[in-house]
Amino acid sequence: MAVNRYTLTDEQRSELIMLVRGSAEERAVADRARMVLWWDEGMSARAIAALLHVSPPTVYLWPARFARLGTEGLYDAPRPAPPPVHDGRVRARILALTRQSPPAETGLRRWSSRAMARYLQRSEGVAVSHTFIADLWRENNLQPYRTGTFRLPAGPGPRAPDSAAADRFQRLPRGEMHTNS
Repeated sequence: MAVNRYTLTDEQRSELIMLVRGSAEERAVADRARMVLWWDEGMSARAIAALLHVSPPTVYLWPARFARLGTEGLYDAPRPAPPPVHDGRVRARILALTRQSPPAETGLRRWSSRAMARYLQRSEGVAVSHTFIADLWRENNLQPYRTGTFRLPAGPGPRAPDSAAADRFQRLPRGEMHTNS
């Protein structure tokens, strides 16, 4: 993979040196500028690769891009966002289920991302990963797994207090506690 060697102009050389001396956030761009400068000085691709801990094909890439595009070629090209994994209906269904108590047949008191993923697969035939559900909850500031939110009572209904214990408590004089010792 041969890349033609060329002579940099003084202006190009000064631009590349400014990139090399740039901020730490631009480390990748600075390394690419170094590759171009060293390539122009006649260093071999193997020597440059060894100095920067990259592969020789990477060394060939950046001088060629610089020759075609100039300094702008050393920056990463914009990449499109990945396509959505699930459409809006699936997302809306997950959010709606999250805001409801789990169905009685699940035996759950509150949703977890894994339980919801299993429920959606089993009851609606929608294959969703639990990490997708957790990410969706995070995006929408939902925390149904936390104690005290979206939680059902433990038993079939509220328990009535033990009347015998309540009577004994009321008969005690104030400030005294009865212990079974």
